[in-house]
Amino acid sequence: MSDMQRIRNQIQGDKLIVGFEDRKIIVPEAIDEMGREMASLTDVIEKHSIKTVSLDFQGVDFCASSALRQLIVFKKQLGDIGVPLLVRNLRPEIREVFRITRLDQTFGMEDEV
Repeated sequence: MSDMQRIRNQIQGDKLIVGFEDRKIIVPEAIDEMGREMASLTDVIEKHSIKTVSLDFQGVDFCASSALRQLIVFKKQLGDIGVPLLVRNLRPEIREVFRITRLDQTFGMEDEV
């Protein structure tokens, strides 16, 4: 496990915005670390009474399928505590992957900000 964080988060009112540090989310170990970091956010969500979580893909050029699996796991964790998960700022190529895999129907798509 490295000391580098794979995600960053920011609270805006009752919303948690989660961004990614990697431009290309492809290295298996980094993806596993990213998943652990996202899972640990449930404490922040509950402590700050977060109502919505947004995954901000600003700056992400590529996302491996194993990373998408981590996002699905995170969505389920949030669903278990009643918090919706949205995605935003998807590059057209990543948006197309979400469309092809039907993840665009699984995740709420937030207007780009």
